[in-house]
Amino acid sequence: MLTSSPKLPQRRGSPGVLVPLAVAAAILGLFVLVEGRIARGPLVPLRVFRMPLLPAANIVVALLFAGIAAMWFFLSLYLQQVLHQDALEAGLSFLPMTLGLIASSTLAPRLVARFVVRPVLAFGMLTAATGLALLAGISPGGSYLSDVLPGGVLATLGVGCSLVPATIVAVRGVPTGESGLASGIVNTSRLAGGTLGLAALTTLATSHTNALLASGSGSLAALTSAYEVAFLLGAACCVLGAIVATALLREPWSLGSASDLEPA
Repeated sequence: MLTSSPKLPQRRGSPGVLVPLAVAAAILGLFVLVEGRIARGPLVPLRVFRMPLLPAANIVVALLFAGIAAMWFFLSLYLQQVLHQDALEAGLSFLPMTLGLIASSTLAPRLVARFVVRPVLAFGMLTAATGLALLAGISPGGSYLSDVLPGGVLATLGVGCSLVPATIVAVRGVPTGESGLASGIVNTSRLAGGTLGLAALTTLATSHTNALLASGSGSLAALTSAYEVAFLLGAACCVLGAIVATALLREPWSLGSASDLEPA
């Protein structure tokens, strides 16, 4: 976690980082081997990943939450370390963003029914990216109403407009008996994307903070600058997700029509 006290940059190649990564890679390889070669009734049949829409939808979801998970983390730090809110105030500050997420998640199926999955998904990703880009304008002397609320609400509106159509397209074309599996894979991508994105952006932000502190910058300025970098990188993840959605999700389905299960 970032703090307001100076830290020295961590040594590259630390066993505390490389060993868990190597173990995780080995476990993943073992899982693929068991599911693809050994198990008679695999928990996750690898054939589902040959369906073109499912991998693409999962990539989009992973990229979305790589940016959004970091947004919650760095906003909480900004609110408490820079704006000096206590934990309760910071929690209440997230309430409008939570309401925005609920509202957009409720509206998203109607948008997909009126339009089609791909443009709604791309729109949601770009909306989330715009919100994160606005958050990158925070400053050491900023305020909640001007620096946090607009970008935070816009980003969460984009999340709802992205996650719902991504889940819809992920299960489309999957055999009925495996629709639950496809939905579970989407949730796994959400968690994995958030975890990896948060780990990567936190590492980059910490390095940026330490470099600024070493050059003589003030602690609040260094922290805020690091948060800005994290928000911009999160926005880049969402833009990349929009590009993936536009390029790979070429079957423009809509809901509520007789062609639900067939390409339009």
